[in-house]
Amino acid sequence: MNKSPKVGIVIPSYERLEYLKEAVDSAINQTYGNLEIVIIDDNSPDPAIKEYLSKIGDSNVRYFINKTNIGTTRNYDTGVRLLARDVEWCVILDNDDFLDKDFVKEAVELHLKYPKSKVVHCHQVFIDVDKRKIREDSGFASLEKAEDYLFSRCMGRRDIRSSSIFFNTEEYKKVGGYPIFSSGMCTDTVFPFSLAFDNMLAFSEKALVYIRIHDEAESLTADNIKGKLVSIKQMQEYCMDVYKTNNMDNSFGNKVRTKVYLRRYGMSLTYALLIRMYKETLLKKDKNSAKAYIKDVVNFCRENGLTVSSRFLLLFGSFNCFNLDLSKAGFGKFVRMLEAGRGFLSNRYANLRKYLSRIQLLSFVKRQSMVILNTLKGRFALVDFKYCPSCGCYSLFYWWRYYEEILRESVPEWGVSIDYTEQMIKRENKLCANCGTVFRIRAHAQTILKIFGWSRLSGFVSFLRNNPSFVVYESANYNVFRNRALKQLDNYMVSEFHPEYRFGQDANGVRNENLERLTFEDKLFDLIITSDVLEHVSDLDKALSEIHRVLKPGGYHIFTVPVDSSLIRTRQRALVGTDGKLNHLLPPVIHGDDIRDGILAYRDFGTDINKIMETYGFTCEENRYFINKKHIVSIYIAQKISAGVFLQAASKRRSAR
Repeated sequence: MNKSPKVGIVIPSYERLEYLKEAVDSAINQTYGNLEIVIIDDNSPDPAIKEYLSKIGDSNVRYFINKTNIGTTRNYDTGVRLLARDVEWCVILDNDDFLDKDFVKEAVELHLKYPKSKVVHCHQVFIDVDKRKIREDSGFASLEKAEDYLFSRCMGRRDIRSSSIFFNTEEYKKVGGYPIFSSGMCTDTVFPFSLAFDNMLAFSEKALVYIRIHDEAESLTADNIKGKLVSIKQMQEYCMDVYKTNNMDNSFGNKVRTKVYLRRYGMSLTYALLIRMYKETLLKKDKNSAKAYIKDVVNFCRENGLTVSSRFLLLFGSFNCFNLDLSKAGFGKFVRMLEAGRGFLSNRYANLRKYLSRIQLLSFVKRQSMVILNTLKGRFALVDFKYCPSCGCYSLFYWWRYYEEILRESVPEWGVSIDYTEQMIKRENKLCANCGTVFRIRAHAQTILKIFGWSRLSGFVSFLRNNPSFVVYESANYNVFRNRALKQLDNYMVSEFHPEYRFGQDANGVRNENLERLTFEDKLFDLIITSDVLEHVSDLDKALSEIHRVLKPGGYHIFTVPVDSSLIRTRQRALVGTDGKLNHLLPPVIHGDDIRDGILAYRDFGTDINKIMETYGFTCEENRYFINKKHIVSIYIAQKISAGVFLQAASKRRSAR
């Protein structure tokens, strides 16, 4: 390992001579010696720029001037590619920012501490035009997964600029160079995500870079607005391409979560950009020209699939129809006041919020109203209003169009049949507005109630309350039944799976259990509920044997698993060998998961699920549910048979091996 790697500092330049001089001086005066500095000017019209560059006279500095203006992102990429071949690490320093004298030395030291990380996020100090500190980075993790960084960025907890990204040049080439978007907008967001995707993002507390916030900065104007709006869309497409580039097409849970976060982030960026454009347009143009221009931009957003928020449509609609400029009437202040009020209540009146959350009627009305609002916006489609067996309330049911698109794109990548894909799309949609359960989960709940003779969830709750010896275990944190009354019962036990914690104890407030090594005593439960879990256990033999062990004689295991009806026999996708290593028999498939970003599927269940359960000491029946007379999901009802019969089944299973 080279303990003194050659480092390149690329300074993209366009106008702003005084700032450029400060950036160049900060690069030249680094305490780290093994440096190459490349300045690339994007054809600035100011002749003083060219004169300054020609007089720098430092042996470590080379400069280039583009014959034509190629734009921000292409200028970045060109500058990096102009570095000498022996440059191992690099930083792209915007010409309005500057570095602390020990920046490179500290960044290299952190690289040596975490050699597997190919990108370092350095400590940003944000300053104004007079170099007064506005804020600075603090409290970031030393190492962070690329997806965790991206989620934090989308939620406003990160603000990484290009000048603070210290990266490995080989990794830079591997990811295809700097993201080339229609503008420089959003490139800072996705660049570290791509670089750190398979190696973690490191954070250096000591490598300081000063980020200047001023009115001329590209991110603070609405210039080239259509290019910036397209960049927002390109940001989302770029991140999905990162999964494909890294052979992560089957990372279903991660991709879905990333898509959702990026979509929300894109909506907030679009709104902020449109507001900025609206204000700048009203200052520069007459009313009629402003109306035409803003309307053109709004139509451009719609044509390119970018959501225009109702807040902006209210603002523009008032101006377009009534010549009323709500921004002057305190529209922005009103929005900020609402947001500040929400934050104030969130921080100061937590107890009040908890009290209000107990008023189920208010929560119910809010959830139903949100579904109606999203239906009017075209995001949902209302399909029904009826009783929900999972939460025990009458509620609206809706079809989530966006989630259907995600499933339609992702599920075929698992290598399954067309029928399986269509079933998955329907079984994992048609949500309850009150509790959020999908069709599969409600069918699961309905089957449990039906088996024990309850027509409503309230009957189940009342029975458990009056019969404490009847004990239920669900291998998820209130997933199938989502009723607060169940949480108050000692004989309804739930768990989650956190392999990093000790099993049998609480982890994050919920009992931690592994189905392959349950910590419960023998013959404890009358009913065990698992919901799309068995395909994810590495050793199905251990899991089903453990479920049989902790069930009382005659007890029920009522469960769901995704079944591909085109498979006569269950297909193994992955195995854990005797040496503890994971061996993939088929390309890995990752399903969505509420706790982790995603979870590996070890098998694809076929139509032999009933026979499998019988070999582990259960009788098993299939309860089918349909939509428009088409089979969508099956709920499996397994009952523990007597000990004698089980021993015969176990002997049969051993001989079959």
